[in-house]
Amino acid sequence: IYEGKYDKHTGTGEKISWKGKMGAIAAATSAVYSAIADTSEMGQRFVYYSIKQPDRKKATLKALDNANRSAEFRALLSEEMKAYIYFVLEKVGEGKIDYDPTPEIKSELIDVADFAALARSPVHTDFKSGLIDHKVDKEMPGRIIKQLNALAAAFIAMNRAEGGITAKQPLSKLQLRTLYRCAYDSI
Repeated sequence: IYEGKYDKHTGTGEKISWKGKMGAIAAATSAVYSAIADTSEMGQRFVYYSIKQPDRKKATLKALDNANRSAEFRALLSEEMKAYIYFVLEKVGEGKIDYDPTPEIKSELIDVADFAALARSPVHTDFKSGLIDHKVDKEMPGRIIKQLNALAAAFIAMNRAEGGITAKQPLSKLQLRTLYRCAYDSI
């Protein structure tokens, strides 16, 4: 979706238009990092969160125990997630939630975004000699700060909808660590 809009002209002459913002959460194996490296010179487009792998035997046993209930779990998760999203959106729509990060959180996120953008800027080396053969401009932190800010706003909206976090401390320590981890895992 380029610049917040999408236009599709169909073969029947119909035009379909959409305007708005969109976010996506996707899952992939670590093989995705090879593909990312091929396009990183043009600037990263996403933030990443690498899940720490659980104990293999325990995870396998859990998968076996749940094998015959997958459809049931998927349906339940789908319904619960849908209800939760509508609950949060309703509270936001009623104007009951100010989901702007505090100036202190913004300052922290700016520092984290700046570091992550610098650290993930690509460096080209000659594959034979290993010497740097091309210096690419350092990535500016604008894109990553917007992404971190959007995640922070979502956390704040969730917290305020649930009524458990104050305006003074709108994010939990775990949520702040998650934001930092998203920035650092994107390096």
